[in-house]
Amino acid sequence: MFDGDALVARAQREISAATIKLRVKIPEAKLWSPEFPNLYQLTLRLFEGEHLLDEVGSYAGLRHIELRGGRCLINGQPTYLKMILDQGYWPESYLAAPSDAALREDVEWIQKFGFNGVRKHQKIEDPRWLYWCDRLGLLVWGEMPNAREWSTQAEERLAAEWKRAVERDYNHPSIITWVPINESMGLPGLKESHPAQYAFVERMVGITRQVDEYRPVIDNDGWEHSDITDICAIHDYTATATLLKQRYHETRLGGPLPAHVWIDNKPLFVLGSRYRGQPVMLSEVGGFLQVPRDVAVDQRDMLFDFYGSCQKQ
Repeated sequence: MFDGDALVARAQREISAATIKLRVKIPEAKLWSPEFPNLYQLTLRLFEGEHLLDEVGSYAGLRHIELRGGRCLINGQPTYLKMILDQGYWPESYLAAPSDAALREDVEWIQKFGFNGVRKHQKIEDPRWLYWCDRLGLLVWGEMPNAREWSTQAEERLAAEWKRAVERDYNHPSIITWVPINESMGLPGLKESHPAQYAFVERMVGITRQVDEYRPVIDNDGWEHSDITDICAIHDYTATATLLKQRYHETRLGGPLPAHVWIDNKPLFVLGSRYRGQPVMLSEVGGFLQVPRDVAVDQRDMLFDFYGSCQKQ
């Protein structure tokens, strides 16, 4: 394991099995964070006697994510999440990025606008984009594209594909939260507390935690939460910032959360579930961003595509 050109740790084992686990101790380890995205370079070599059979390189970042006291902590430090909702479309190539340079520039522009994270909306993103988030220090909520209709077959396919996605991206330090379901998509009966659909929401959380016991999981981003979500994520497109503040005035003073969200009288929690002190985050808001009049029209359109993901302090 290298920090730049300096060797900081190494380990070796003799084994005849098909798999192996190695553990290294790093003295005075440098942690990964958005401000200091420290990454260690790894070199793995396979020998047969003195003969080198294979060699592969990779990297690793060390960081700790925790929810405590209604806040998000990274490496023990309270971190305010200033995030955008990113759907990952490209004007020239739709859902596939035109180049690796474009993926890097995408991350850099988000940081230039002052954001420290992204909720990657309804898309399992290209691993190269996650590489640049690791390298440049951009926080990520990983999210599954959801089905549009409910069936037992849709459940099985969604669960299987989500498990593979979490396993694939588990080692990226930039990912700090998992979102298996968004806005009850494919689960229309949650509003009426459909027991099978509610059970599937909890099943998706369980599948995620089986693969990754360390990151928070949002069961159903936006509304109609179950009793086991780690974050109370709310979508609210109230027309103005003033009205949005008024809507949560009592909550900000220590009062209860609104029982329903802003649209279609959807309940915030369903089937007897309740808020139990999780961090409350407005994970989609929009429609009232002020843009200076001297900004060009195309830049104004781009700015209005950004949606906030804000942690309530």
